[in-house]
Amino acid sequence: MSSLPENTVLTSRREYEAALTAVLAHAQHKLFIFDPDLTFGGFEAAENVMRLRDLLVRQPAAKVTLVLQDARYLLDRCPRLLGLMRQYQHAMTVYETNDEGKRVSDSFVLADDHAYLRRFHVDQVRFKFSLNDIATARLLGLRFEELLQLTHHQISTTPLGL
Repeated sequence: MSSLPENTVLTSRREYEAALTAVLAHAQHKLFIFDPDLTFGGFEAAENVMRLRDLLVRQPAAKVTLVLQDARYLLDRCPRLLGLMRQYQHAMTVYETNDEGKRVSDSFVLADDHAYLRRFHVDQVRFKFSLNDIATARLLGLRFEELLQLTHHQISTTPLGL
């Protein structure tokens, strides 16, 4: 699916965007995203939003969960993602971290229990990804559960959260 070398440290923005697309396309049942604010990597790109929509259409029980350190960019600059959240609010959940969670310095995307993309530090492009690494994906899944404990509220796309 991807011509990028897996389980290797990669350092270009273009490679990151290609790896993100590959991981999103690999999702079958659940997708966990932990990111500072979604400004890096092309989350709002039409083709990536379409991949998320395809997952939710193909698998009605699929879940997409995002934990963001700052949701302002999503709310102000991501109309495609917000539209998808409105349409699939039963399947997409977005949380914002508390102050402790804002100090976490890496980010990652986890598809099911096998594919992942992980930036080592949000101030750098350096990252690794794999489409079939169950051991690392399992560790990132546990980490995501810990990060969920560092959230202080859920982001709603409806007025007053109703």
